[in-house]
Amino acid sequence: MSIFDFDLPTRVSSALFWIWAAATLIVGTGLGFLAGVAYANRSTDRGMRKAAKSISSLYALVLDSLENSRKIVALLEGFPKVALTKEQVDQLDTKRGSLFDVVGRIIGTHREALTKQDAPPKSRPKQKPFKMSWQCGTLDAATGLPDRTAFDINLPLMLDAGTQAEQSSGLLLVRIDRMDQLKSRFGIAGADAFAKELAGMITQSTREQDLACRTAPDSFAVLIPSVDAESGRKLSQAVRNVVRVHNFRIHDGGPEVLVTASFGFTACPPHDSAEAALGRAGDAVAQSTRRGRNQLHVYADEAVVHCVAT
Repeated sequence: MSIFDFDLPTRVSSALFWIWAAATLIVGTGLGFLAGVAYANRSTDRGMRKAAKSISSLYALVLDSLENSRKIVALLEGFPKVALTKEQVDQLDTKRGSLFDVVGRIIGTHREALTKQDAPPKSRPKQKPFKMSWQCGTLDAATGLPDRTAFDINLPLMLDAGTQAEQSSGLLLVRIDRMDQLKSRFGIAGADAFAKELAGMITQSTREQDLACRTAPDSFAVLIPSVDAESGRKLSQAVRNVVRVHNFRIHDGGPEVLVTASFGFTACPPHDSAEAALGRAGDAVAQSTRRGRNQLHVYADEAVVHCVAT
């Protein structure tokens, strides 16, 4: 029996059945593909939210996502009779370029960091020795410290040594607050007694290689050789803190007397001059005097900065 032996309705029904079966297969395949892609996207989104909390998890997610993307693209490549439009091809090319850029930046950044880690450490240039010795001069009778004349001799020596060694030094000025009131209340001898007590605290709070001088009845200067700005600031803080908590008395067992001081520090870089260093430190101590008792200001970065007591 040939196909032409069926009547027309039967042949039409058979053709419709096969058309329906083919359409069902195509639609089912397409829906399955789209469902798989949608599930992968949802799964990736959930993974990204979780992995953001851990770099190792995020790294694992990136590798999995790249592998899944490769598989999906391969599926598109193998899809029967795939025919992409020019717009679709351009979109794929753009996405590929964006992905390559991001991955390339990550690889470049971390490969550079790993290269730096593997590189041998750079040897620091050998620091030149800071060579100087303090010159003896006249002493202040009340405190036993070198006086203003000795200070004027030794400040340029320290600055010259810093220039030769290519190292910074420091200058700390200390001024007793309201010295005139102390003199009128306790006399010159009493004021000198407080100055001597203050001088002892300064020398005990500074380093052995530093030189403290009494430059005026109410003022002291500390020459601090071979010190960077931050270390000099900390040393100045230490001196200020000792004075701030000390209980001054005119004699043992006597009543406590309020004696405070103002402090100003400046770093002295190589090739600095005595006049410039004194000007900066003077500006700093003047700011402390205007602000109140036991204040410290530091001259840094072309400005005078207040240092809070700690």
